[in-house]
Amino acid sequence: MPEKLPKWVAEEITNAKWEALDSFKASGYFLDVNSKDKTADVQLYDPSPEGRYILNVDVPSSITLDALKRGEVYSFEVKTFKSVLSDKVKKFLAEEYQVTMEDIFRYEIVTAELLEDVAQPAAAAQESNADEE
Repeated sequence: MPEKLPKWVAEEITNAKWEALDSFKASGYFLDVNSKDKTADVQLYDPSPEGRYILNVDVPSSITLDALKRGEVYSFEVKTFKSVLSDKVKKFLAEEYQVTMEDIFRYEIVTAELLEDVAQPAAAAQESNADEE
C-alpha cells in the first residue's frame, strides 16, 4: 500500500468537477473548526443522505467561523456536491487500498443555527415534577 496518493490521483480529486445535489437539514454539533481553510468537522445525530455521520464541510464567508461553538447543538442546512471518479482512479483505489469507491462528496454549510436551551425543557419538567412532590 503506498504511503501517499500518487500525484495524478491527487490532481484528479483536487480538480474534480462537482455536481450540486440537494440540500438536507440535520442537527448535530461542531467537532472542530479550521479558520485557515474555512472548513469544519460536523457530527450529525442522523446520517446524511449518503450515510455519513461525520462530515468535513466548507464554511462560506457569510458564516463567522469564530462564532461557531464546538460541542453545542446546531440545526444545519447542508448542500451536497458529488463528483464521479474516473475508472483509472477507481481501479487504483481498489488494487492499492482495497477500497471500492465510485464517487466523492463535498459538503457546504448553508445555515448553522445554534439551538439554545435544548436541554432546558427536560430540566424544567424535572423541576416541575419536584415541585409537585
